[in-house]
Amino acid sequence: MKIRRAKESDIEQICELGFKLLKYHTKFRKYYHPIKDSTKRKRLQRKYFRTEMKRRNGLFLVIDDEGKIAGYSISKIEKDPPILLNYLKGTFAEIFVEEEYRNQGWGTKLLQTSLDWFKKKKIKRAIVAYDAKNKKGENFYKGAGFGPFQNQYEVYLK
Repeated sequence: MKIRRAKESDIEQICELGFKLLKYHTKFRKYYHPIKDSTKRKRLQRKYFRTEMKRRNGLFLVIDDEGKIAGYSISKIEKDPPILLNYLKGTFAEIFVEEEYRNQGWGTKLLQTSLDWFKKKKIKRAIVAYDAKNKKGENFYKGAGFGPFQNQYEVYLK
């Protein structure tokens, strides 16, 4: 097994994993419920993942178990307002590892590979956002050294 950059031939497997990630989050809030038209959803997923693969300031990684994609991560370099001294930041858009590969260090390896990439790009800080109800995610990121940064609140408008 190895971690490598995602490629076009991985798209279908990544779409399946992305849908599993989305379904996992539906237990936290209604925001995550996918569109019902599965053909449209898959088309939109493919487009999204292809865009992320091509992102100039991004790193799209997969866990490759002899052709089976067992997980993936999407990280990118983004900008805060340029009035800040260190306005570039590393962000994590998604990290997912298949159930049978969890607790074996693969999520940590995905995370660390991205953090190393940020350092190589001279990025001074990395940010991850996760659902406040996702205690597994919270424990994972805390264990990797992440700490509180900002609070976000939401309201559903009627």
